[in-house]
Amino acid sequence: MQMLHNIKEEIITNPNFSSIRQILTDGKDFNSVVEFDKACKSSSTGLNYARNLFFCALLCYYDRFHNFDVMAVKKLFTWAMMIRIDMVHLGFDTINRYAIGLGDNGKYSNAKPVISMIAYARRHTEISGMRLNLRADNHAANDNWEYLYNELCILNGYNI
Repeated sequence: MQMLHNIKEEIITNPNFSSIRQILTDGKDFNSVVEFDKACKSSSTGLNYARNLFFCALLCYYDRFHNFDVMAVKKLFTWAMMIRIDMVHLGFDTINRYAIGLGDNGKYSNAKPVISMIAYARRHTEISGMRLNLRADNHAANDNWEYLYNELCILNGYNI
């Protein structure tokens, strides 16, 4: 729990993660990790699942490599949020299958077993150098998530 608290503190205080922070909180202001957690909560269960997937992947990454490589954090965030972009309805079972790289890979832009990749990576650059795909049609599966897709494109330096 302390490590998760430290990770969230890093997301809050590190200016390199301001874009991620803005996306997670819809631009809301906060002064502590507790307020950050409240600002991150969404009325969308699927978005909350994707956010939790990001923090789980980041916990694995930080526990393994003990650093916050900016590119790796952005890749983990993009990977976790792309499942929300790819699915019209997102449930817990889909998140679990996505996290371990199982399921109908044709549905997902980035069906990669990222948790396993982190566990077996020898260097943190294997994660920061991970190739992620955008959607083939360049649009979210549901219009509700188009803004999130656009934000992820901007975060990763793609012109939209």
